[in-house]
Amino acid sequence: MFEDDRTYAFEDVNPQAPTHVVVVPKKHISELAEAQPTDADLIGHCYLVAARIAQERKIEDTLRTVATSGRVPARRFFTCTSMCLEVAI
Repeated sequence: MFEDDRTYAFEDVNPQAPTHVVVVPKKHISELAEAQPTDADLIGHCYLVAARIAQERKIEDTLRTVATSGRVPARRFFTCTSMCLEVAI
């Protein structure tokens, strides 16, 4: 649904909210704890992509972002991601 030179964004296959978009950096960062200072711009860019998607979908007032990292059983892949979720108020 979205791609630029640094990220992919796609709808979650098992959405937990009316809008559930996963933003993944193209550079593999397996754990947030393993991120380097040089990754700060990329990690921030993931959040800007989530904000852009929220604005396009007109959900910026109900936006919740979540960072995931590590080996969680429900995860299908192991990389640092951010998610754009719509939260009911």
